[in-house]
Amino acid sequence: MECYYCKETKSLKEFCDSPENNGHFACLSCDENMRNCDGCEDCPDTFYKDLYHIDGEYFCKECYKEKEEKDAPICSICQEEYTGFGNNAQPVNDGQCCDSCNSRTVLPARMMAKPKRVFKSRTKP
Repeated sequence: MECYYCKETKSLKEFCDSPENNGHFACLSCDENMRNCDGCEDCPDTFYKDLYHIDGEYFCKECYKEKEEKDAPICSICQEEYTGFGNNAQPVNDGQCCDSCNSRTVLPARMMAKPKRVFKSRTKP
């Protein structure tokens, strides 16, 4: 019998008990490494390595893109969506900001607010 996923011919005892994988027979090794996407119900079983893992859930490529777009953070300065981790927007405001606003607005504001240090010259007695 041939596994639908790895296409290897194996004996019957090397297959899982029921064809739960969308009516396809999967060998035990493929069956152990597969799961459904947590984002959609009609998604076929997918290998773990092909799924995206976010906060304890697994998503197929399409659901992952959709979740990222929906959960994209908003910059507290320009009110635009940004990617990545974001930056602390203080002293401009108490939120998170995008990299662009961080370099154009936040960093200059921090430099202006930072007190200048005065260095005394050391003289020998």
